[in-house]
Amino acid sequence: DSLIGGNGEDSVFLLGDKPQYTVLEHGDCVIIIDSEFERDGLDKLSSIELFTFSDGTFQLSELLNVTDIERGIYRFFNVDTGTHFLSGSRVERDSVINNLDAFNFEGPSFRAADPTNAAADSVFRFFNTQTGTHFFTQSTAERDNILDTFPQFSFEGEAYKGYTEEVAGSTPLYRFFNTQTGTHFYTAAEAEKDSIVANLTSFNFEGTAYWVDPVMG
Repeated sequence: DSLIGGNGEDSVFLLGDKPQYTVLEHGDCVIIIDSEFERDGLDKLSSIELFTFSDGTFQLSELLNVTDIERGIYRFFNVDTGTHFLSGSRVERDSVINNLDAFNFEGPSFRAADPTNAAADSVFRFFNTQTGTHFFTQSTAERDNILDTFPQFSFEGEAYKGYTEEVAGSTPLYRFFNTQTGTHFYTAAEAEKDSIVANLTSFNFEGTAYWVDPVMG
Protein backbone atom coordinates (compact mmCIF):
# COMPACT_ATOMS: atom_id res chain seq x y z
CA ASP A 1 0.00 0.00 0.00
CA SER A 2 1.05 3.59 -0.65
CA LEU A 3 -0.10 6.15 1.94
CA ILE A 4 0.43 9.87 1.46
CA GLY A 5 -0.14 12.33 4.28
CA GLY A 6 -0.64 16.03 3.79
CA ASN A 7 -0.04 19.17 5.75
CA GLY A 8 -0.16 18.90 9.52
CA GLU A 9 0.37 15.79 11.60
CA ASP A 10 -0.53 12.48 9.96
CA SER A 11 -0.56 8.99 11.50
CA VAL A 12 -0.40 5.45 10.21
CA PHE A 13 -1.75 2.50 12.23
CA LEU A 14 -0.22 -0.98 12.07
CA LEU A 15 -1.51 -4.14 13.71
CA GLY A 16 1.63 -5.67 15.21
CA ASP A 17 4.31 -4.71 17.75
CA LYS A 18 7.12 -2.40 16.59
CA PRO A 19 9.88 -5.09 16.73
CA GLN A 20 7.96 -7.14 14.14
CA TYR A 21 8.56 -4.55 11.40
CA THR A 22 11.51 -3.43 9.32
CA VAL A 23 11.62 0.33 8.76
CA LEU A 24 13.86 2.06 6.24
CA GLU A 25 14.08 5.22 4.15
CA HIS A 26 13.92 5.00 0.37
CA GLY A 27 14.06 8.23 -1.58
CA ASP A 28 11.49 10.58 -0.08
CA CYS A 29 9.43 7.70 1.33
CA VAL A 30 9.49 5.44 4.38
CA ILE A 31 9.15 1.71 3.72
CA ILE A 32 7.63 -0.46 6.48
CA ILE A 33 7.71 -4.24 6.05
CA ASP A 34 5.70 -6.54 8.30
CA SER A 35 7.45 -9.80 9.23
CA GLU A 36 4.10 -11.57 9.74
CA PHE A 37 2.60 -13.04 6.58
CA GLU A 38 -0.69 -11.56 5.29
CA ARG A 39 -1.07 -8.86 7.93
CA ASP A 40 0.22 -5.36 7.01
CA GLY A 41 2.55 -6.41 4.21
CA LEU A 42 4.78 -3.73 2.71
CA ASP A 43 3.73 -0.09 3.00
CA LYS A 44 5.23 2.93 1.23
CA LEU A 45 4.58 6.07 3.26
CA SER A 46 5.04 9.77 2.49
CA SER A 47 4.54 12.77 4.79
CA ILE A 48 3.64 10.63 7.82
CA GLU A 49 4.72 11.98 11.20
CA LEU A 50 3.45 9.34 13.66
CA PHE A 51 3.64 5.55 13.45
CA THR A 52 1.28 3.68 15.78
CA PHE A 53 1.87 -0.02 16.52
CA SER A 54 0.07 -2.23 19.02
CA ASP A 55 2.80 -1.43 21.56
CA GLY A 56 2.88 2.36 21.17
CA THR A 57 3.20 5.42 18.97
CA PHE A 58 6.61 6.49 17.64
CA GLN A 59 8.28 9.07 15.46
CA LEU A 60 10.58 8.02 12.63
CA SER A 61 13.69 8.90 14.66
CA GLU A 62 12.64 6.18 17.11
CA LEU A 63 12.22 3.58 14.36
CA LEU A 64 15.49 4.04 12.46
CA ASN A 65 18.90 2.93 13.67
CA VAL A 66 19.76 6.27 15.28
CA THR A 67 22.65 6.08 17.73
CA ASP A 68 23.83 8.96 19.90
CA ILE A 69 27.58 9.51 19.59
CA GLU A 70 29.54 11.80 21.90
CA ARG A 71 30.35 14.93 19.86
CA GLY A 72 28.77 13.17 16.88
CA ILE A 73 28.27 15.02 13.58
CA TYR A 74 25.40 13.39 11.69
CA ARG A 75 25.00 13.30 7.91
CA PHE A 76 21.93 13.34 5.68
CA PHE A 77 21.53 12.98 1.92
CA ASN A 78 18.93 15.23 0.30
CA VAL A 79 17.40 13.13 -2.50
CA ASP A 80 15.79 16.20 -4.08
CA THR A 81 18.98 18.24 -4.51
CA GLY A 82 21.67 15.53 -4.47
CA THR A 83 23.49 17.35 -1.65
CA HIS A 84 24.41 16.49 1.93
CA PHE A 85 23.58 18.11 5.26
CA LEU A 86 25.61 17.92 8.49
CA SER A 87 24.42 18.57 12.03
CA GLY A 88 26.01 18.24 15.44
CA SER A 89 22.69 18.78 17.22
CA ARG A 90 20.69 15.72 18.27
CA VAL A 91 17.56 17.87 18.46
CA GLU A 92 18.09 19.14 14.91
CA ARG A 93 18.98 15.62 13.73
CA ASP A 94 15.73 14.16 15.04
CA SER A 95 13.69 17.08 13.73
CA VAL A 96 15.10 16.58 10.23
CA ILE A 97 14.41 12.83 10.36
CA ASN A 98 10.85 13.35 11.55
CA ASN A 99 9.82 16.26 9.35
CA LEU A 100 11.84 16.38 6.12
CA ASP A 101 11.02 13.45 3.84
CA ALA A 102 13.75 14.23 1.29
CA PHE A 103 16.55 13.99 3.85
CA ASN A 104 17.78 10.40 4.24
CA PHE A 105 19.67 9.77 7.48
CA GLU A 106 23.17 8.32 6.91
CA GLY A 107 24.31 8.17 10.55
CA PRO A 108 27.29 9.72 12.34
CA SER A 109 29.96 10.80 9.86
CA PHE A 110 32.65 11.94 12.32
CA ARG A 111 33.05 13.49 15.76
CA ALA A 112 33.69 17.15 16.47
CA ALA A 113 36.96 18.12 18.12
CA ASP A 114 37.31 17.78 21.87
CA PRO A 115 36.65 21.34 23.11
CA THR A 116 39.21 20.90 25.91
CA ASN A 117 42.01 20.38 23.38
CA ALA A 118 44.16 23.47 22.76
CA ALA A 119 43.95 22.93 18.98
CA ALA A 120 40.12 22.97 18.96
CA ASP A 121 38.51 26.03 17.41
CA SER A 122 35.11 27.08 16.06
CA VAL A 123 33.64 25.78 12.80
CA PHE A 124 31.12 28.27 11.44
CA ARG A 125 27.92 27.42 9.56
CA PHE A 126 26.12 29.39 6.87
CA PHE A 127 22.80 28.69 5.17
CA ASN A 128 22.76 29.48 1.46
CA THR A 129 19.26 30.79 0.76
CA GLN A 130 19.73 30.32 -3.01
CA THR A 131 20.71 26.64 -2.95
CA GLY A 132 19.03 25.62 0.32
CA THR A 133 22.29 24.06 1.52
CA HIS A 134 24.79 24.72 4.29
CA PHE A 135 28.43 25.77 4.14
CA PHE A 136 31.05 25.19 6.84
CA THR A 137 34.37 26.93 7.41
CA GLN A 138 36.89 27.31 10.20
CA SER A 139 38.65 30.20 8.48
CA THR A 140 37.72 33.55 10.01
CA ALA A 141 39.00 35.28 6.86
CA GLU A 142 36.67 33.17 4.70
CA ARG A 143 33.82 33.71 7.17
CA ASP A 144 34.28 37.49 7.08
CA ASN A 145 34.59 37.56 3.28
CA ILE A 146 31.30 35.67 2.95
CA LEU A 147 29.61 38.04 5.42
CA ASP A 148 30.84 41.04 3.40
CA THR A 149 30.33 39.67 -0.12
CA PHE A 150 27.53 37.09 -0.30
CA PRO A 151 24.21 38.33 1.14
CA GLN A 152 22.50 35.04 0.23
CA PHE A 153 24.59 33.31 2.92
CA SER A 154 22.82 33.54 6.27
CA PHE A 155 25.30 33.25 9.15
CA GLU A 156 24.27 30.70 11.79
CA GLY A 157 27.25 30.96 14.14
CA GLU A 158 29.36 28.12 15.53
CA ALA A 159 28.25 24.68 14.39
CA TYR A 160 30.83 22.63 16.30
CA LYS A 161 34.58 22.58 16.89
CA GLY A 162 37.36 21.24 14.67
CA TYR A 163 41.10 20.96 15.18
CA THR A 164 43.24 23.63 13.52
CA GLU A 165 46.04 21.08 13.14
CA GLU A 166 46.45 17.34 13.26
CA VAL A 167 46.34 15.97 16.80
CA ALA A 168 46.76 12.41 18.07
CA GLY A 169 43.94 10.20 16.82
CA SER A 170 42.39 12.86 14.57
CA THR A 171 41.59 12.55 10.88
CA PRO A 172 41.39 15.19 8.15
CA LEU A 173 38.00 16.45 7.02
CA TYR A 174 38.20 16.91 3.26
CA ARG A 175 36.28 19.57 1.34
CA PHE A 176 35.03 19.47 -2.25
CA PHE A 177 33.26 22.05 -4.39
CA ASN A 178 30.54 20.63 -6.64
CA THR A 179 30.61 22.70 -9.83
CA GLN A 180 27.22 21.36 -10.92
CA THR A 181 25.25 22.36 -7.81
CA GLY A 182 27.46 25.20 -6.54
CA THR A 183 27.63 23.53 -3.13
CA HIS A 184 30.32 22.00 -0.93
CA PHE A 185 30.74 18.41 0.22
CA TYR A 186 32.65 17.23 3.28
CA THR A 187 33.97 13.79 4.17
CA ALA A 188 36.29 12.33 6.78
CA ALA A 189 36.40 8.96 4.99
CA GLU A 190 39.63 8.39 3.07
CA ALA A 191 38.02 5.81 0.77
CA GLU A 192 35.12 8.14 -0.06
CA LYS A 193 37.53 10.99 -0.76
CA ASP A 194 39.61 8.83 -3.10
CA SER A 195 36.53 7.54 -4.90
CA ILE A 196 35.24 11.07 -5.51
CA VAL A 197 38.63 12.26 -6.80
CA ALA A 198 38.81 9.28 -9.15
CA ASN A 199 35.23 9.24 -10.43
CA LEU A 200 33.41 12.56 -10.02
CA THR A 201 34.98 15.20 -12.25
CA SER A 202 32.40 17.81 -11.19
CA PHE A 203 33.81 17.72 -7.63
CA ASN A 204 36.83 20.02 -7.25
CA PHE A 205 39.04 18.82 -4.40
CA GLU A 206 39.90 21.67 -2.02
CA GLY A 207 42.04 19.71 0.44
CA THR A 208 41.74 19.51 4.22
CA ALA A 209 39.24 21.91 5.77
CA TYR A 210 40.27 21.05 9.35
CA TRP A 211 40.75 17.93 11.48
CA VAL A 212 38.12 15.97 13.40
CA ASP A 213 37.86 12.77 15.41
CA PRO A 214 36.68 9.50 13.85
CA VAL A 215 33.40 7.94 14.97
CA MET A 216 35.28 4.99 16.45
CA GLY A 217 38.42 5.45 18.48
